[in-house]
Amino acid sequence: MTYRPPFLRARIGPRCAPPPAGWRAAARTTYSGTDVEVHVDAAAATRALARTPDGAVGLFFVGSPGGASGPAEDERLLEAYLDEGPGFVRTLNGSFGILVVDMRSQEIIVITDPANTRQLYSSTDGDFTWVASAHAFHSLPVPGNRIDPTAIAQYMVNGIPLNHRTLFEGIRVLEQASVHRFGLSEHSTESYWRYEFHPSSQDREAMADELMELTAAAVRRSVGESERPYVSLSGGYDSPAIACELHRMNIRDVVCFSYEDAGASAKAGRTDAVVARELADGLGYRHELLPAYRSSLFELIRHNVRHGAGLTRLTVESDAWVRIGSSLLEDPESVVLVGEEFYGGPDADLEDEEDVLAFLGIRGWGGLAHLSGTVPAELLREWEGSISMDLREMLGSLPSWHHPHDLKDLLYLHFRLARRLAWREHFAGSFAEVRFPLLDRELLEFMQGVPTEDRRGKRLFQEALIRRYPSRFSAPRATSPGSMIKQWSDQALDEETHAVRERLLDSSSNPLDELVPPTFLLELLSAHSRGPWRQDVLRRSQRKLRRLSHRLTGRGFRSWSARPLAESVLLVRALFLREVLADRLSPGAASAREQ
Repeated sequence: MTYRPPFLRARIGPRCAPPPAGWRAAARTTYSGTDVEVHVDAAAATRALARTPDGAVGLFFVGSPGGASGPAEDERLLEAYLDEGPGFVRTLNGSFGILVVDMRSQEIIVITDPANTRQLYSSTDGDFTWVASAHAFHSLPVPGNRIDPTAIAQYMVNGIPLNHRTLFEGIRVLEQASVHRFGLSEHSTESYWRYEFHPSSQDREAMADELMELTAAAVRRSVGESERPYVSLSGGYDSPAIACELHRMNIRDVVCFSYEDAGASAKAGRTDAVVARELADGLGYRHELLPAYRSSLFELIRHNVRHGAGLTRLTVESDAWVRIGSSLLEDPESVVLVGEEFYGGPDADLEDEEDVLAFLGIRGWGGLAHLSGTVPAELLREWEGSISMDLREMLGSLPSWHHPHDLKDLLYLHFRLARRLAWREHFAGSFAEVRFPLLDRELLEFMQGVPTEDRRGKRLFQEALIRRYPSRFSAPRATSPGSMIKQWSDQALDEETHAVRERLLDSSSNPLDELVPPTFLLELLSAHSRGPWRQDVLRRSQRKLRRLSHRLTGRGFRSWSARPLAESVLLVRALFLREVLADRLSPGAASAREQ
């Protein structure tokens, strides 16, 4: 059995423009107006299409706006739009992307969800604008195939491009919680919801009770009547809360799965998988333990290229998702529930912006110190300036905040979370529908009123869960396994140094070579092979770089998180980027993917 992920793909352009090449006539829906024509690939959105009888208004969606998808859901959304216009989105929950073609007002409207869990992309090519969901990324044109150097630098340092970038200059992530209106020559964006803090005066115990009731309602909305939940179960609080609520709802047919690195089972302590299995057994749910990675270095990278397509971080858990994917494909009623939330997270003492950025793993140009002396100084200065400008734009776009922990939550929700979640949506989404109950709009709105101290370290959430399920959450939670990407990178490079060297010495060129030359990557490989003494040298050089950057930039805006990344992490990210760009830009690659 196969599962084709639903996606949106539309082209907006001049009236009477020919349909996009390669789109079968039977799979195309065309809406024509006075000046603009919209081609929607209806085959891609067959689960989510509703039209008025006269064909003047069509609505398409991906995801689950308010619950499980189905014909009734399609009609309900269209009726809500006809009654209220785009403002109907304020009543929706869940993860979704919506496209409305309204020829009555000559508008093409695209709506993104509050947390951007279901990302949508936009690209302009001459007179045409393309809009597509992540699954249709490769179908978007890239004018001149221009790689975005700033996005490449961000990917190397932060593991993902930030500030609405993708790896290509011509493709941008549409802003979250917004109504985007497209015409022939203009694109306007209007926010319909903002995450802002307004601490509640509600009694703390009452707040905890309300939080649990909202959590229960969000989980109920995430599972359709005939659907079978698969829960990606950890040993923390988030996904266990979902599993407990499913049990409280008397849903018995639930499959839980966890993954860990190959050596974790031999380590002492309460690992993620051990705590998850205990909970699943206590609830009477089936539990599967999957190895996070067993593939060779380049096989794992190929998994990431196939499923992540450069839109996600390099995912070392890909083997686990491919394994569980076979079970999902055999079960047509399956739906994957992911226990991701943003409020709180691990606690830490944060004093200023730099502490917050370092805590979230958002690095600046200091993380690229390895490139000094290898990459031209002019290019490094360009990257330094563009990454710093991105950060200024990101901070400047956020609502007001009064405490570093407020800034942490805002940055995580607006920029880090969506790109962090994308790998789950891509990998699991290749096999089944993926939903994020704890990012439900009503929960997000409730968290706006929770005081900072009760958001720190998920304090209120944890205490509420312990009160509601004392036997499930009183035991110690899982210990942190540390950085899985660092562990995997070190192990993979140690085992496959020869294969990596051969790949980098290959005479064929790669689109990444001009920005990150193979000679630099070979130096990183050699530095990794020489052992940990290299890190001591780098730490000393970085102290000097940090002092210099403070003098150059002044105290008004410091060079943040100047600590460089490990050579192994930089190298495997660069190897992944090389494979992504070769796959994306090689002749005939796009047409082969369309077959």
